[in-house]
Amino acid sequence: MEEKPTVETATTAPMRPQPTIDESQRQAYLEVMGIESWVPRTVLPGAAPSLYFEWDWDGSAASTAEVVAQPPAAVPGVAAIGERAPAPAVVVSSESVRAELAPAVATPPPVTAAPQPVPASPVRERTTASVESGEVPEFHLACMVFSAGVVLTELPLKMRALGEQHLTLLVNLLTAVSGRRETLGKISYFRWPMIRTRGVDQSAAVAQLTLQRWLDKLRPEQQPALLVLGEQAIRHCLQLDPEECDWRQLHAAEGWGAVAVSHGLHALLNIPSLKAETWQHVQALRQHLASQSVLTPSH
Repeated sequence: MEEKPTVETATTAPMRPQPTIDESQRQAYLEVMGIESWVPRTVLPGAAPSLYFEWDWDGSAASTAEVVAQPPAAVPGVAAIGERAPAPAVVVSSESVRAELAPAVATPPPVTAAPQPVPASPVRERTTASVESGEVPEFHLACMVFSAGVVLTELPLKMRALGEQHLTLLVNLLTAVSGRRETLGKISYFRWPMIRTRGVDQSAAVAQLTLQRWLDKLRPEQQPALLVLGEQAIRHCLQLDPEECDWRQLHAAEGWGAVAVSHGLHALLNIPSLKAETWQHVQALRQHLASQSVLTPSH
C-alpha cells in the first residue's frame, strides 16, 4: 500500500501580550487629545433586567413569584456584534417553593418593571483653573537687544511682525535713550497662548513664567536696562497694573537693572501725540544710564 503523504499544518504564532497602560494615564491621554470619556451610571440601553430575588433573613419561607428573564431589547440603529442565541427563560414556580418551605409565608412584594434606561450624564471634564474660568490671556510681544539693554514692545494680535515704520521708530527711540547710534538687531517674537489645546494650563501665571524664561535667554549679562513698551508688556513682564504704576519712574525687576515703561510702538504710530509722553517716560532711564557711564558725553 502506498503511504499517503502527510500534510504539515503551519502552527499559529503565539499572540503577543498587548501592552498595558495605567487607567489614569489613559484618561489623561484621551483628555489631551480631546476625546471625552463616558462612564455608565445607570442601566445601559438594551440591557436585560436583573432577576428579582428576596432572601428570607428571619428564617420564614418566602414565596417567589414567577420571574421570566426577557431577552435584551434591540436598540434601533445599532448592529449586534457577536450576537448569540438568547438563553431560555428561567421560570420559578411559586407552588413548588411553597411545598418545600414552611406553610406560613408572607406575600412578597410584586415584581416591578425594570426601570427605563435614562441617558447617562457626561463625566465632568478635568480642566485647569484657567480653562474653567476662561481667563486665558492673549498677547503678542517683540523683543530686541540694543547697546544698553533690551526693549520689549507689544504688538496687535493680528500683526505677525513689526513693519518698517515700527522699526524706524524703534531705532530712533533707542538712539535717544542710549545716546548712541543704534542699529537694527535681531527681532524675537513671543505670542501667547503658544498652542490652543484643551486641558493645558495657559493661565496668566503660566504665561508670565514662560515669558520670564524666554527673556532670560535673550538677556545680556551684567544686569542690562529694560525698556517695556505697551500695557500688555507691562502687565505680563513686570506683573504691574498699567493704570496704577507711575510711568515716569524707574521700576525694579529681578535680573535687570533700571526698568522703564511707556506706550507701545503701534500706539505711538497711531497717536502721534503720545510721543511727547514717551519722551517724558524715558528721561529717568536716560539719567540712570548717564550715571552708569553708559552714555557717551558730548563735547
